Amino acid sequence: MKIELTASEMAIANVVAAMRTTCNRAGNIVERKIGSHSSYQMDVDGFAAELAFCKAMNLHPDLSVVNQSLTHDCVARDGKTIDVKTTRYESGRLLVTPNKKDSQTQIYVLVVGTAPAFDVIGYANKEEVFADRNYRELNGRWSYILEQSQLHAFTNE
Repeated sequence: MKIELTASEMAIANVVAAMRTTCNRAGNIVERKIGSHSSYQMDVDGFAAELAFCKAMNLHPDLSVVNQSLTHDCVARDGKTIDVKTTRYESGRLLVTPNKKDSQTQIYVLVVGTAPAFDVIGYANKEEVFADRNYRELNGRWSYILEQSQLHAFTNE
């Protein structure tokens, strides 16, 4: 499902990302990013993807600026907590760091693209993500990794 953010939505993404980057560094939150981009750029990509997902699903994004350790990004209409993961790679995979096992997040979503254009790929529930078979190494870091083919597609319910 393709989603394009407007200029206004991108302005919001940049402001929230700058505030979250500052808050996380001030709070000594350990970076667990796997990519090579700067913390700020990762926060822009991440929040823009969260905004795109929420726009696609008609959900309210979490605009709070708090330490982002083990938090979720939004809540579905059925009350399930959702963490949106993003990558710039079209064939990218859903990557979830091991520390997220302790999170209250129930659903993990993969969004691919580069702001302002994104594609919502699919989702997996917590039990599926943290299955032992998904624990693998990528670029020297261990994570839970799901291929796009392992994800559930969103339906138009």
